[in-house]
Amino acid sequence: MAAQSAARAGKSKKKWAKSKLREKKNNRVVFTKALHDQVIAGAPKRKALTIYSLIETYKIGGACARKIVKNLLAAGSIKVVSKAGNMSVYTSAKDE
Repeated sequence: MAAQSAARAGKSKKKWAKSKLREKKNNRVVFTKALHDQVIAGAPKRKALTIYSLIETYKIGGACARKIVKNLLAAGSIKVVSKAGNMSVYTSAKDE
């Protein structure tokens, strides 16, 4: 018993690897008039449009991006290319 205790005394406790923390994004969750007009004007000009591309480009929240896509679809500015689960891809309706 004493030999086991002596063997453990030299070893330190296992240290867990520290994982890298992702930086918190501070995206806007409310539209200003200027930002709304900028998104409405610029989004349909993109070749491939996704919710995530809107979030990253304009630094807006996901709910705002989904609302913009819904408005653009209703207005006929964009059309659906692929709709699979949560990942939908859109493109300009003027490319026809």
